[in-house]
Amino acid sequence: MAYIDSLPTELLLKIASYGCSSQKMYLSLVLVSKRYYAVAKYYGLRNTPIRISSHSLRSFYEFVTTHGMGKYVGYLWINSTSALCSQAVKACTNLVCLACSKVVLYSLCAPLPTDHDGFQHTKLTELTIFDNWESWHTLQQPSHIYALQLFRQITHLRLHGFISSFLQVDMFPALTHYSCSYQNADLMADQVASVASLPRLQSIAITTYYWKNEPMDARTESLLLMDKRIKFVFLGPNELGEFTLWCGRARKTACFWTVEAKPRKVL
Repeated sequence: MAYIDSLPTELLLKIASYGCSSQKMYLSLVLVSKRYYAVAKYYGLRNTPIRISSHSLRSFYEFVTTHGMGKYVGYLWINSTSALCSQAVKACTNLVCLACSKVVLYSLCAPLPTDHDGFQHTKLTELTIFDNWESWHTLQQPSHIYALQLFRQITHLRLHGFISSFLQVDMFPALTHYSCSYQNADLMADQVASVASLPRLQSIAITTYYWKNEPMDARTESLLLMDKRIKFVFLGPNELGEFTLWCGRARKTACFWTVEAKPRKVL
């Protein structure tokens, strides 16, 4: 790889920043050459969407703590509720986008007595919550002293499921993009009404597995007419998956708010 070693450092940084679209690609890039390893190891992580399960949690925890790589992680999808998971997320202080359980979110917002560094996740603007139901009441308790600070900086919010009645949407004054799951017409009307008044809101993406590959009927059209910012995102066979759409924000590809809105019948 003599050619790549001859490139200017600035160009190597650019390649590292935009060339890592997955964990597998990141691992491949750091093996290109010794010189490129020194660049890609750190800067390649910033825009690499990382997905961690309970099986890979221990090694990821050591990666971001013992090896000090936490500050280079920008996009993290972590599906675990253990204390180790919370500690790993806390170590990633420069996160831009986080997908996690409400338990992890609690740990970010409620510091331990041993935490003396204050709120460090000041760059976190995109949040996906796997299990938001009945979480908002807890997050509004005095012990979760960083919750309001975090919510005020969120611009993109994706909820698996639908909004809990405890959510006060005025806690999200910077929110521009919102997404949740479709349940039925009545619940959708309530959800849209709850966020519609947010001053900066630009897009409402409603995801659903319940659809037919048929032209829109009058009922589907009436759902879209609730608010001009609504679009349906169809999940299921032969469609982009949840994780792929989440990665779109890092990869600069289709995400929940930019994927093509196909005219289909919602069930």
